[in-house]
Amino acid sequence: MVKKSLLVLLCLVLVLGCSSQKKVGATVYVFGPTPDHGWTGSAARFAQGKVDDMNKAGGKYTYVFRSAAGPDEQIRQIEQVLTEKNLPAGIVIQCSDDAVAPAVEAIARANIPLILFDRLVDDISPIIKEKMLIAMAADNYAVGAGIAYYFEQKGMNPGELIWELPGDNSSASRERDTGFREYLLGTRPFVDDQGQSHTIAAAKKWTQAQLDSVITTSQVANWSRDNAKQFFEAYIAGKTSQTIAKWFYTMDDEFVMGILEWLQTPAHTA
Repeated sequence: MVKKSLLVLLCLVLVLGCSSQKKVGATVYVFGPTPDHGWTGSAARFAQGKVDDMNKAGGKYTYVFRSAAGPDEQIRQIEQVLTEKNLPAGIVIQCSDDAVAPAVEAIARANIPLILFDRLVDDISPIIKEKMLIAMAADNYAVGAGIAYYFEQKGMNPGELIWELPGDNSSASRERDTGFREYLLGTRPFVDDQGQSHTIAAAKKWTQAQLDSVITTSQVANWSRDNAKQFFEAYIAGKTSQTIAKWFYTMDDEFVMGILEWLQTPAHTA
């Protein structure tokens, strides 16, 4: 968590340096999620704290943090700053999800120094990839591959039923899903924190047809513990021991805690 939060500070410093040609009094905007829970909440709180610190320190730039409850609000925020008299000196953005990409493209077309953080959209937009200064995020492919490796070590066999609970419609979930599937196909290794590379055993490799037929993907839970409970309950309703998934792949510990809470309620412990 601390390492990721430090990336926000680095992003702000980079924008300051890359925007030195802007006039005194220009504004650097930092867009992020509402600081409500989990990693996204921690990133937003850290960003707000650094913005406050840098404004107190004074200097050539004014820093503004704006949080958004979802992509629609974040798009409106971007549209608003792009219509102001003076263009921003720089923008750092943690996109709510892929739906924000067209608004980020508008930033790129305006040649505003741009840094993407955590939720990346450069892979779905050539102009963003061309114009952005840098994109900073965790290796979400490795996260997905690591989960698949863990399942393999716990005895998962090709063709067994899997239920997948995505976090959102962003690069984080998309890349974790890709890493998970590619490890099972044998096309991506998992590198652990000791630097050791692991490849799925030949006898454990999956086919694309197996992946397509046995993975049930839930609607996105938007990193919400309550949504995880609701979607898990909906999934298992009416399932039998033959039709319920043996493996449950969630993309956040908030989801796991929500499911465990649901299972531990008196009505569900039998």
